Amino acid sequence: MTVVRFVGFEGEGSTIVLRWVGDRRFRLEEPFRYQDTEFGTITIPPDLDRFETDLGSIPTVTSWYTPQLGRHLPAYVLHDALIAEPGDPPTYTTRDGRTISRDAADRIFLDAMTELGTPFVTRSIIWSAVALYTAGTRSRWRWFAWYAVALLAAFVLAADAVDLCWTVRGVETCAVSSWLGDAAFPVEWARGAVVLAVGMIPVGLILFPARYLRAVVAQAVLYGLIYLPTVAMLVPLAVLAVLRAIGRPADRVTPARR
Repeated sequence: MTVVRFVGFEGEGSTIVLRWVGDRRFRLEEPFRYQDTEFGTITIPPDLDRFETDLGSIPTVTSWYTPQLGRHLPAYVLHDALIAEPGDPPTYTTRDGRTISRDAADRIFLDAMTELGTPFVTRSIIWSAVALYTAGTRSRWRWFAWYAVALLAAFVLAADAVDLCWTVRGVETCAVSSWLGDAAFPVEWARGAVVLAVGMIPVGLILFPARYLRAVVAQAVLYGLIYLPTVAMLVPLAVLAVLRAIGRPADRVTPARR
């Protein structure tokens, strides 16, 4: 079995082979190794017969800027093999008896994406989302509060940017009364981006431990950049999700077992 440090994936033994076993579940055909700077050689998965991966849990609403496939795919598989949900027994223990914590798994995930040549922006987006999810596993309400505040702020700022108004019996009503004054659409969009990005940083510092500051800043900047198109996509995506749910039983396909 070749020791692979995720550099190029060239040569015999450096190919990861996945088998589809149903829905978004895949299994490895054979194990592979990753050489970590702290834990040494990590063999993935610890139990080949039981391990399954979804190749990255990417919500539909974020899939347009968070790719599931690409150079970082092996890092997804590696991370899935290292993490465990709160209350579950540790997923991975090294040969010398050390348990890899979820925080350590997130760090290894980022290192692996870096070694794979994943662009800085892409790996920052993916890693910061994973890191904040890890922070939220210790207290789910903090994680939900973070996204609830971000979503509410995005809707308010989007309504302000597009001047969402309607007239009833000659009286004009606007969804949001701009407290910053009227301006051209690009200016209001950019202004909303700055307000959202800057405003979410203190929210993150209140909700999460200080060691997650880097992830908070990365996600806050991202929300500022993508808030308007994301809000615009939510309604059609909700309709699409309903249609998929209606047609799912008839369309379900079960892969052939070997």
